Amino acid sequence: MGWTAGGRGFFVEAAPRRFIRGETYRRFSTESRLGVVEACLAGEGGLKGLATKAGVGYSLVHYWLKQYHAGELSLDLLRVEESVETAQHIAALERKVEVRSSWSSTC
Repeated sequence: MGWTAGGRGFFVEAAPRRFIRGETYRRFSTESRLGVVEACLAGEGGLKGLATKAGVGYSLVHYWLKQYHAGELSLDLLRVEESVETAQHIAALERKVEVRSSWSSTC
């Protein structure tokens, strides 16, 4: 999951950086974002303190909290996104199989 709290450490796991117009942006998994939000809501620390421990800006944690309260940040949404990505991946593989089978039938 990438999120640990307590005496064993405290970090948020970020996906590889993505380059946009010469700048880099870190991408955080939904599980990591939820871990920070849930820790904040559970009173494990203040907004700025948790953001510092997680290595992100407090305004980003505030944005994640707003997303959470609006219902835009949940594991259910993650599962839907994953199923859409999986369906797209399967469709791409099926297209590759169709192309290869058409090549073999023409030869």
